[in-house]
Amino acid sequence: MFKFYRRFLPKTSYRISPLIKFFEGHTNKKKSLRPIKKSEPSLQLSEEAEKAFTDGKKALAEATLLKHPIPSAPLSVWTDASDVAIGSSLMQLCDGKREPIAFLSMKINKSQRNWSTHDRELYAIYAL
Repeated sequence: MFKFYRRFLPKTSYRISPLIKFFEGHTNKKKSLRPIKKSEPSLQLSEEAEKAFTDGKKALAEATLLKHPIPSAPLSVWTDASDVAIGSSLMQLCDGKREPIAFLSMKINKSQRNWSTHDRELYAIYAL
């Protein structure tokens, strides 16, 4: 989730780096479909990793908090499109900061997957 919102969150990599370092040694490249057994040890976050997680959650919540539109504020639209979904956000510039007014995310259907990325991003603007 942080990957998409990094453009709205300053210093995201720095902020969550202790959390990333913690999980580097604990990731399992092979995904298992079996449930975790109770005998398997659970991960215990270090104090530094837990603080990074809490700070990241707080920053993400603040960055996605919708603001009331200001009629005189300049607006911008941000879009992102993948092979399975589209997303867009309407932002206003207020006191030198971008503030979100609206977000959209939507799974695309089979025929829309054949569209070019440009067309999917245009559709994200239209759907917003």
